Amino acid sequence: MSTTQTPPATDTPPQDPPAPQPPLPSIRTTEPPEGGWAEGFPKVFFSVYERVPPRVIKTQEEQDALDMRFWMTIPPQDPPADAPPEKWPKVFYNVNVPPKILGTQEDVDALGPDWRELALPEQKEATS
Repeated sequence: MSTTQTPPATDTPPQDPPAPQPPLPSIRTTEPPEGGWAEGFPKVFFSVYERVPPRVIKTQEEQDALDMRFWMTIPPQDPPADAPPEKWPKVFYNVNVPPKILGTQEDVDALGPDWRELALPEQKEATS
């Protein structure tokens, strides 16, 4: 005689459906807008939070509508005008090769794409 048992009922409520996503524009284009591009545009932004296609931003209004905590540009935005000047010399490294200490941007440009800048901690000036 064989008896079959039914699994016990679970008391877990059904999962809520995921939040609806805003619809994508029906026409995705990189054509210049009417009247031409604004200065500094177009810019390509990608999400660092969600897996969504990159967005081509054509105007300042579109850029202002983005939540900048979740979007970055390709390439990154220019540093602000009040950024401190670069400090030289800099140390660059590559795999299985001794590091190089370079003093100018021209030297860095001559290295090639495999070299990376070594991020050194900021040194505090000694006070007497």
